[in-house]
Amino acid sequence: MKILKILTVILAILLMAGCRESEDKKKQKATDLITIRTLGLAYLEEFKLEEAEKEFIKFIKLAPDQKLGYANLGLTYLRMGKYKDAEKQLFKAIKIDPADPDTRLILATVYQMDNDPDKAIQQLQDALKYSPDHIKTLYALAEIFSARADETSQNLRREYLMKLVEKAPANLVVHLELTEILIRKGEYDNALSQLELIKKQFPEFHKDANDYYLKTINSLRNNDNTDLLNNFIIFHNYLKVTTPYQAGITELKGPGGSLIGFPVITFDDKTLSQVSEYKSMLDALSFSDVTTIAGLEISGKSNPAENAQLPYKTTIASSDYDGDGDVDLFICTRDNNTSLFKCYLFNDKMGRFEDVASKAGIKETGNVTSAEFADYDNDGFPDLLLLTENSARLYSNTGNGT
Repeated sequence: MKILKILTVILAILLMAGCRESEDKKKQKATDLITIRTLGLAYLEEFKLEEAEKEFIKFIKLAPDQKLGYANLGLTYLRMGKYKDAEKQLFKAIKIDPADPDTRLILATVYQMDNDPDKAIQQLQDALKYSPDHIKTLYALAEIFSARADETSQNLRREYLMKLVEKAPANLVVHLELTEILIRKGEYDNALSQLELIKKQFPEFHKDANDYYLKTINSLRNNDNTDLLNNFIIFHNYLKVTTPYQAGITELKGPGGSLIGFPVITFDDKTLSQVSEYKSMLDALSFSDVTTIAGLEISGKSNPAENAQLPYKTTIASSDYDGDGDVDLFICTRDNNTSLFKCYLFNDKMGRFEDVASKAGIKETGNVTSAEFADYDNDGFPDLLLLTENSARLYSNTGNGT
């Protein structure tokens, strides 16, 4: 009897130890998945495709039931130009989650790059069966049909743009594209309505853009098609460089706009529950100093004690000043070599920064105590207000990088 009790206690201890080990393994797996995903996505963003491929293969081995690994490996192969390999991985992701529109959007891009637009259309239309309001899918279909001249395709393009206007009413891009269709069709009253909506979203155009806007409006009201389409297209082109337009492109096509595909970043519910339970995100988070690699190394104040008597403040402001979809940085600080203040305007070029302050016409040398980007004249371009110890200076953004 005594021996039986001892064996029971030993068995209980072993079971508890086994459960603890199992819990620890689950926690480590969730942490590893987040770390691998983060590295893979970072390599994708920097177009280090071989490194991204290795990370997503690791992810698949660790979690073969997760769509994320297959979808992003497919995206990696797409960017490598390996279309058959991309298709194979994306089919695996779709088998796991047929309703995910983002995976089908990547696969549609594969078919487009491989000159098979009909298959691309099929995947996008299948995606809409599960997610009829998916903005990126609707716009991708509108783009494909815009390249076809037959009446059926043009009608389908119009249909998808109409849905986009309904689902994304604040998006400037879809209003402009729909307006061009209406002008070409001779539906001048409907085109006028669209232009009035655009005006409400963009209350003050740049002077040159406004001239062509007024010409377009007058032609529509007078049913005069002389130079009507040409004037509208010029007006449209002026708006393409503005921040609201670029924001619209990002909404429709994802960050970067012209990049080939965009990644899948979400886990399935099972892994999400593990992440929440074990707080694996906190375990996986870590930071590396990439200041020099990113091009942000500046000669700031290195020894506060030596310069304690000098007025000193580092001022930072951020904005997409050139409308390319990336956040740029304005930094003003003291140069520890000259003891003078120097201001930088760092233009973000896919994760690497270049100081363009001189090119942009910013030549401040005083102690800038505050900086703020704001579009004071409502022309769509963020302007820069600087406060110094004795004055204020407002730099007007011309929209051409200066």
